[in-house]
Amino acid sequence: MNPASIAARKYLERKVSGRKTRVAVDRSAEATSSEWWTSLSSEERATECRIRGNWLHRGIIASEEQIRIYRDIVALCHERGVRVFGIRTPVNRPVAETVDPEANREAWRVVSEAGLDGLYDYTFLFDGRDLFLDPDHISDEGARLLLETTDRDTGLRLAK
Repeated sequence: MNPASIAARKYLERKVSGRKTRVAVDRSAEATSSEWWTSLSSEERATECRIRGNWLHRGIIASEEQIRIYRDIVALCHERGVRVFGIRTPVNRPVAETVDPEANREAWRVVSEAGLDGLYDYTFLFDGRDLFLDPDHISDEGARLLLETTDRDTGLRLAK
């Protein structure tokens, strides 16, 4: 396991309570390819997604200072002629369904008030398709499809 994976696992072990969750996080932190994810049954994948969703995005809008910093970054980008887009990336449905709906709405509200040039919600873009390496990271093919979709929606040309 590489040093970044070890550090991520230690961080997650401190942040996530409960033995069952820690074991699941350990497995996903160790995954360096889709081998682990593709070896799971549909039921095991759904369980891993729910576990991931239980800790994913907690505290994403933690303070007024964090919101101010985010708005300052957007303003600085605009001052320098840089367009800023908000993109909610694809995740497996069970992950998305375990994120607290109120926290989700609040995060989207804050982002929508930050003066972005566009907001795009691709949460369920790959719904029902096997384009993930693990519960919330897309595969190379998924990344290609996401870039093509982003290009189409924003008018940018990120995909090659």
